[in-house]
Amino acid sequence: MSDQPTLVVDDVSVELGGQRVLSDVSLTAEAGDLVGLIGPNGSGKTTLLRTISAVLDPSEGRVQVADLPVAGASSRAVSRRVAVVPQDTHLAFDFDVRDVVAMGRTPYQSRFRPGDPATTRQHVDRALVRTE
Repeated sequence: MSDQPTLVVDDVSVELGGQRVLSDVSLTAEAGDLVGLIGPNGSGKTTLLRTISAVLDPSEGRVQVADLPVAGASSRAVSRRVAVVPQDTHLAFDFDVRDVVAMGRTPYQSRFRPGDPATTRQHVDRALVRTE
């Protein structure tokens, strides 16, 4: 196991539309830590999650997940380390739970070659057992 924290948010600030919406946020989390973001509407919880998952770039500071600084990293590389499930998720089609969990395998598969169905099934089964 590494001496490095799994997640490092170091003095992160975010500006949107020229207005600072997140200011000087720092945190670290180790593998296995359970972290909750609690605050009133408009306090920056979603902005922080979007910054950690590299949807937004910080105006200042840095975010590192495992061994990867997320600024400038590829979407695939970040997606292999960070997954976010929003509170309100609406699917446009009628997927069963197994199909939705299998979609989480997307960053590990080639665009032009589907993954091995047996391997995908094993990963999905393991995820479903872990989350009951």
